Amino acid sequence: MRQLILSFGTQKVLQVLSVVFLVAVIAYAPLARALDLDATYTKHNFSFKYPSQPSFDYDVGEEPAGTILGHYLFHILYVSWLTTPEIQPENVTEQINEGIASVEHFFGLSSPSLGAPDQIPVQEYSATYQRITASFNGVQVDGGIASWYCEKTTRLFTLMAVDVTDGFDLFQRYLASFDCHPESIPGFPLEAILIGLGLGLPVVIVLRRHRTAHQIERTPRPRQVAARRQP
Repeated sequence: MRQLILSFGTQKVLQVLSVVFLVAVIAYAPLARALDLDATYTKHNFSFKYPSQPSFDYDVGEEPAGTILGHYLFHILYVSWLTTPEIQPENVTEQINEGIASVEHFFGLSSPSLGAPDQIPVQEYSATYQRITASFNGVQVDGGIASWYCEKTTRLFTLMAVDVTDGFDLFQRYLASFDCHPESIPGFPLEAILIGLGLGLPVVIVLRRHRTAHQIERTPRPRQVAARRQP
């Protein structure tokens, strides 16, 4: 350092250091602030708020199941759903483990560590969640993963969110914005929507039929279709 100062002069060295410091501040600025949930996802008959910056790397939804994966810098978002007429406690654990495995495979998340299971409200439902810390591209991230059953749509949802800054708070904000049955009408089942009157009686069109357990087939998960990901 002393030789550098003698060669270039103190003023030039300070100028170089100032530029390096400014570049570091600009590069770190997006990581130091919490992401704003300023956009709304509305596909597949559910909705949630999300930051407008993330790109959805994977978004496949064909009934009875689907998966969404997105990321921005060190933020990762994972959402999956499975239509099923009923669930067992082990189904929730299975979905949480599958979600973590998918993110590990798709994004290279490593060394995930989970906290003890607990409950958190999502609309009128109670979700099982666990806090999570992991390494992503050499940076420590934290957040949470939750799974819950939406009775009005008979869907088992799983949501995971991690980030380098306030990851668990971001995870909670995702859950607070989530609507698993936005098209439901009070007093009517989701499968039906009132479209008019005929002979003084409600005319109803059936939008989807009930599925039995033997009709449920999983769609390919991200780890099965990783080859489709763009380089």
